[in-house]
Amino acid sequence: MKTSSLLSRLIASSAVVLSTCLLTNAQTIIVYAPVTVVDGTTSGYYNASLGTILDGSAPQFPLPLGAGGGDPLIYPSDEPNLSAATNILGNWLTPHAVLNPTNWLNAPTIPATWAGNTETAIIYEIDGGTHGITNLTGSFDADNGLFVWVNGQFKFGARGPGLPSPAGQFEYTNVFLGNLNAGTNRIQILREDNFDATGYQVRIMGQPLGGDLPTPPCVTAPAGLVNWWQGEGNTTDNSGNISGGLYGGTMFASGKVGQSFSFDGVNDCVTNSVWGLTNIVDS
Repeated sequence: MKTSSLLSRLIASSAVVLSTCLLTNAQTIIVYAPVTVVDGTTSGYYNASLGTILDGSAPQFPLPLGAGGGDPLIYPSDEPNLSAATNILGNWLTPHAVLNPTNWLNAPTIPATWAGNTETAIIYEIDGGTHGITNLTGSFDADNGLFVWVNGQFKFGARGPGLPSPAGQFEYTNVFLGNLNAGTNRIQILREDNFDATGYQVRIMGQPLGGDLPTPPCVTAPAGLVNWWQGEGNTTDNSGNISGGLYGGTMFASGKVGQSFSFDGVNDCVTNSVWGLTNIVDS
């Protein structure tokens, strides 16, 4: 029996196709106008149980000014070490984190102020829709500092001296935060203060992607097509000439249109028993 891989080879001088149809082009993703993803009215999970446990544990968390601490400017900041607060924060930066209700409250809105000389943490749960959100950009104001993660990946941090900005004004603007996945996402923020005054403003914008787009159209099969294995749950040759068989662990999976063959890249292939398929070249 002659065994040949039909995934990456063409019969010399002829056309062979493994797909449901011939696509005119790949699917188009639509990028919509920016929308507000998070602002001062957004609900979230709120943790005000940190107190001063992080004070002195890292440069981003100086001791209170009244206790001999400084007021350093750190901009931008590296990701801070939060190990001193592990028991209070839990695994808040991991996907689908289980939050301890003793420390984490489900808040209709996040307080714009909090107890001076303490730190607080926030988790915003954001629905990325069916295709995700791109160009996520944030504007922030916090006294004295804040640190931002998106789905557990550190994106931005800063702290410095001064007082909260007037309403509607932000100290840090146009901070690029990456993208949100389709489905549920989490934006995590930790706020820092080492004096009496506190304040927090946030506005995060992003551009939703796509929508449920129609299946791209097929084109008419070209002249000279001698074999066409569509992979629609079988190995039938839709040109009516040579049907094949699955070899190794070859399976079927979702394709750009309908189903497709799924190969593991090791020893999977579609076989045929026709000796005429001998003049095969790499393509």
